[in-house]
Amino acid sequence: MKNVFFILFLIVNLYSDNENSKSKEWVGNYSFEDQIMLDEKNYRGHIQDLNISMCKNNICNVRFESYRTYGVKGDEDSEGANICLIEVEDKAMNLQILSSKEAVLKLATNDKSKKCSANIIKTDKGFKFTNPEINANECANILIDYGCGEGTDPYWDGEFIKDEKK
Repeated sequence: MKNVFFILFLIVNLYSDNENSKSKEWVGNYSFEDQIMLDEKNYRGHIQDLNISMCKNNICNVRFESYRTYGVKGDEDSEGANICLIEVEDKAMNLQILSSKEAVLKLATNDKSKKCSANIIKTDKGFKFTNPEINANECANILIDYGCGEGTDPYWDGEFIKDEKK
């Protein structure tokens, strides 16, 4: 009987270690930035940050920040930004880890008919969304419910780079 308990203990620990190693692959800060010159003077930029932390049972907390910047080059008074911030405490966004290379980012809603999820895959530098245009449109409408400013909707066409600072 002791052998059976010992074997069960080993199986649980092996599964737990495997799950933890998958989670560790994803934990960290990721960001994506772009800046577009609209014409000779006017610009628009977009900065997005995702912080993935505290994983349990292959579900990780996510903090999302999005800034839409705009202005006229050389004119500090023209600069401005719209901001979107979803804190971990909001429990609005999480990452479901499928493997060390694949995961699903989910945005929770009170209205169960509204859904926002996006598949992501690991890259050498961070991760990319697999269907960015479809998922970003669905999620943008939901983010408005969270009080996100104009133009801060997800722009998920680029690669989110992991911050390797320790």
